[in-house]
Amino acid sequence: MAVHRPLILALHGGNASYLEFALHWRAVADSLNVAVLIPPGCIRYSANDNSWDDIYNVCDGYLTSLLDRYTEQCGYTPEVYVAGFSQGANTAIKYGFVHSDRVRGVIAVAGLLDQPLLPEMVANSAGSGLRIYAMSGEYETPGFLQTMKQAEKACKSGNLPFEFEMVPGMSHEVPTDLVNRLGKEWAWLSGAGSSSVSSTTIGGAIK
Repeated sequence: MAVHRPLILALHGGNASYLEFALHWRAVADSLNVAVLIPPGCIRYSANDNSWDDIYNVCDGYLTSLLDRYTEQCGYTPEVYVAGFSQGANTAIKYGFVHSDRVRGVIAVAGLLDQPLLPEMVANSAGSGLRIYAMSGEYETPGFLQTMKQAEKACKSGNLPFEFEMVPGMSHEVPTDLVNRLGKEWAWLSGAGSSSVSSTTIGGAIK
């Protein structure tokens, strides 16, 4: 009998390697007992240099096709979480809102959002049970950080659960303790427990 593991669809940043990004997620898969799917961005400049299209619909079709194929091949419908770093977080957040009937949670690492969240979209996604866990560094690019704070405000105004964690000492990076941070928040993100986010949480980071 197949083990029904939740799925994290993890999207790398712009102009980056999905193979390198995968190194951050191996321990996450083992620790949380989840499957992690890490695709190359739909814009492929080379085998090791990929990005996400600025035209969202291109990304949407690509990611939906990947999830459909995964579901068909694994033989069950998994709980889906979409994670992303930087540009990948921008795409992950949008995908989560557009497909909140399918996506249970979004994980934004050093994220940004290139357009405001409409109240109607927030309300619809809140009703579907979507949750967002975001983490940004103390020294994050100010413009990126501002868009995440605006997203947090919009979500909380619309009663959509949104936990935003500031990581001391981190800039535009993936935290070295990603697995520990996700482990602490996984129960909350899946709707099975409370959040442990604290402004006193510390940790290093790697690019």
